[in-house]
Amino acid sequence: MMDRITSSFNPIDPPTELQILATTYNSVSLSWRNVSSTNRYNTYRNGSKTNNEIISGTTFTDNNLNSGTTYTFIVKAILLTGTAIIASNYVTAKTTDNSPAVTMPNGLIATYITGNSITLKWNSVLDVATYNIYRNENKVANVTLTSFTDTCLKPATNYRYQISSVKDLTESEKSIEFKTRTVTLNVCFNDNNYNHVILGRAYHSMNYALPVDTNENR
Repeated sequence: MMDRITSSFNPIDPPTELQILATTYNSVSLSWRNVSSTNRYNTYRNGSKTNNEIISGTTFTDNNLNSGTTYTFIVKAILLTGTAIIASNYVTAKTTDNSPAVTMPNGLIATYITGNSITLKWNSVLDVATYNIYRNENKVANVTLTSFTDTCLKPATNYRYQISSVKDLTESEKSIEFKTRTVTLNVCFNDNNYNHVILGRAYHSMNYALPVDTNENR
């Protein structure tokens, strides 16, 4: 009687020549030699599968990694049954330490000014998610558009603005400072002095109601 002979024979060969194509601050790109009997692959980073769907080619980019970090990668070919065979050689790669510089916005101007608001506009920056708005060196807003209206300002007051681009939590340098001024609110001569003061169009001084930003008695 002949005993059954078993072996660890694999129906297809493992991928070979796994190598690093490129690294960035948050990604690693891989390539490997194709396996003649399949075009289905999984990649693994530090032992955990990285791809959500089976890879049909021989390249893959692993994204959303930490900067300045070393990772180990392998690739496995996949049978039609879904079984992964013996792994390829392993490679290690380290992401770069710093994220790329984000472009600073330019073209900052005011498109509309009132006594208590200033509307700003600037040129868009490619691949930027949001913009930070600074008034007098203090951050006042973060927006996704290339315009912003700053409200609740004081009449006849000077203001300085700068903006910056934000991408992947990295902020660019602030733009060139833009200086502007809210307009003076006109005092209506037909109203009484009490209402002028209450509405902020005038202020009380030594029994006089004086218009904002002037020394003229009304």
